[in-house]
Amino acid sequence: MTEINWPVYLGVFSASVLGAVIPAAIYVVFLWWLDRYEKEPFWLLAFAFLWGAIPANVFALIINTALGLPLYIVAGEELGMLGTASLVAPVVEESVKGLALLILVLLFRKEFDNVLDGIIYGGMIGFGFAMTEDFDYFVRGYASGGWEGMWAIILLRPTLFGLSHAVFTSVTGAGIGLARLSPKWSTRLLVILAAWAGAVFLHA
Repeated sequence: MTEINWPVYLGVFSASVLGAVIPAAIYVVFLWWLDRYEKEPFWLLAFAFLWGAIPANVFALIINTALGLPLYIVAGEELGMLGTASLVAPVVEESVKGLALLILVLLFRKEFDNVLDGIIYGGMIGFGFAMTEDFDYFVRGYASGGWEGMWAIILLRPTLFGLSHAVFTSVTGAGIGLARLSPKWSTRLLVILAAWAGAVFLHA
């Protein structure tokens, strides 16, 4: 029976948490600062961030795994991984993140009334999603490459890809905010679908 090296486990966990939380906090504060004229309610921003951090990640993990498994079986590990990352994940993740935007615009219409609101809420969801995803990548980085592998990912991922999820979901949010300005339901639906497709395309 292998003895658990608790100091190492705690070190990896702590470094992964700090590596994920600190960049996310910096990005969130900056995004909040950008919304200078009519700031959104803190509790709605917190809902958006936490949706991205927890439910969206859980739903994405389950659905990505279920839809990606046939690709692994048919195409093998490498092609299955590529297909899941480039075809399945963009559709699934932008859908589960975008679901929170629909909840916000349907239940709190007075607080979601233009394009900027959509960008702010979408960015918050994206930063929450990226924070949890980064934690997972950091832990896996240690598992595959030791401390060097983990620190390399901690240094590179939040800087090179730290804005990615926020940008993707902000596209959907901007589309929903734009749709709010149209009196026709058909136009609203078309704009939202086009924005979601744009987010999926950028993600892919």
